[in-house]
Amino acid sequence: MLLKQLVEYSHRAKSQPALYAEVPIRYIVELDENGILLSPKPIDTADPSNRLTARGQRRLAPQVQRGNRFIPMLFADRAEYTLGITSKSLKPQRAKKVHTAYLEMLEKCLAQTGLPQVLAVHRFLIADPLSAIRLEKTFDPSANITFRVGGVFPMDLPEVQRFWAEQHSPASRFGCCATRQCLVCGEKRPALIRLQQRIKGIPNGQSQGTVLISANDSAYASYGLKASSVSPICEECGQRSTRAMNLLLEDPNTHHEMGDTVFVFWTRNSTEKFSFHDFLFSPRPEQVKRLIKSAGNGNQPSEIDNDSFYCVALSANGGRTVVRDWIDSTLAQIRFNLARWFERQAIVGPFGERPRPLGINLLAKALERGDGGGLNRTGPLIKRALFRAALTGAPLPSRLLYLAVRRNCAERNVSHARAAVTKLAIYSTKTGKHAEDYMQTIELENNSVAYLCGRLLALFERAQRLAGRPNATIVDRFYGAASSTPRMAYPLLARLARAHLSKLSFGARASLESSIEEIVSRIGSFPAVFNLEEQGMFSLGYYHQRAHDRFQKTAGKKDHTNEDAIAA
Repeated sequence: MLLKQLVEYSHRAKSQPALYAEVPIRYIVELDENGILLSPKPIDTADPSNRLTARGQRRLAPQVQRGNRFIPMLFADRAEYTLGITSKSLKPQRAKKVHTAYLEMLEKCLAQTGLPQVLAVHRFLIADPLSAIRLEKTFDPSANITFRVGGVFPMDLPEVQRFWAEQHSPASRFGCCATRQCLVCGEKRPALIRLQQRIKGIPNGQSQGTVLISANDSAYASYGLKASSVSPICEECGQRSTRAMNLLLEDPNTHHEMGDTVFVFWTRNSTEKFSFHDFLFSPRPEQVKRLIKSAGNGNQPSEIDNDSFYCVALSANGGRTVVRDWIDSTLAQIRFNLARWFERQAIVGPFGERPRPLGINLLAKALERGDGGGLNRTGPLIKRALFRAALTGAPLPSRLLYLAVRRNCAERNVSHARAAVTKLAIYSTKTGKHAEDYMQTIELENNSVAYLCGRLLALFERAQRLAGRPNATIVDRFYGAASSTPRMAYPLLARLARAHLSKLSFGARASLESSIEEIVSRIGSFPAVFNLEEQGMFSLGYYHQRAHDRFQKTAGKKDHTNEDAIAA
């Protein structure tokens, strides 16, 4: 399915010559029609300030998989091939071989096309070009070089493009190819023994790119098939699928890197611009509000909503592309899942502020352990899990709830983002219908013992803070025990709370005692231990109570200020 959808996507792009791809061309050698050098110094097209053109302007040029063979890229290759220049990484005898291979390919092109532009390049290269050309000290021998003859690039000529396609067809490169049914188009055509172009832009992949179909070990070979023959695909579909993936990896709106994995997403028809990237990584409150409202209307999906949506997670293993995940859905379903994702994570801010949507990067960072300014190795795995849950509506893995609980204990604090992840993890496993504002703020009627214990710890902490300015609060000392083994922790916490309450004024003590007694009466007896989900509920209770108390305190100050202003 993945290859088929990529081939479909390729039809939306402009057509390009067979076995051509966009590559950076840094140096242009100017020649006249007779092959005479017009300028001894090649034109340098590199722009270091731009990442895309740092190694030269990108142009369509011949491009096939080279591997460890001497295959010259005609009119678009490195200095070793084009000019026979040696470098530290290339021995003189090898440089001679690759330059000879380049000249042989050029002579074949000249014999078949008879183009004067090709003849001009040939004359220049056989007449000791290094004695005429002047290379600066900053010259990069690993950069691609091309020629321009009388203002025309030979590689842009249709005759050269046809020659290149014929020269590198499966039959000419690998001999007779077996005719098989292509897995993509279903036609019986010669099947590629090896894909001739590579996917570029996958993290940790080889610099020359990776291939999507490949097998080099007997363990992966079926029925005697090797290399790309294990998944028969014709030449056209192989080129189209590779080109489509490269186009998606070049567009910042259709992919996002997460550590060693890149998520690539697109729709079947380009009917509407819907930025999944913005929703998942930099959501805006008004944007999310409209999305939730549209998903809750229950209207029949429009033609746009019925458009298919695809997402694939890719990583690299040497020269191979690894498919980590594949999502095939509709735009309507993805929008619904995203709306539900933001509803499930919605929770008040630390001071009772209105809930705001959080992006995947912020949620993931809250679960990662800082280590000297760096992040731990679980970061990419966390992001992948969050990304998939957001798009598919699947429950969050319990591993993420465990990480949130562990970080709360380590930091003795429940941050806004960790509270959102905790709510997501618990809420996403519930099958029953909940109100839109479920668990967004304090749930005064919630009778979960774990939730009540979390609220109680926040009240005990408040009493301690009102009684003085402690160097270490009871939360700093007892959060881990209170959230996991309440029967052992709360008797001691209750004794400490009584000591703190005795230091407060009558009004403050009475208010806190009333709240504490009401919660304790609903708890009954403290459990011996809390399981993982209960520890998550404990953290939500603690977070909600603290946010509620802060909001009440702020609101009380504002009321006093307003009363003073009226009196004045």
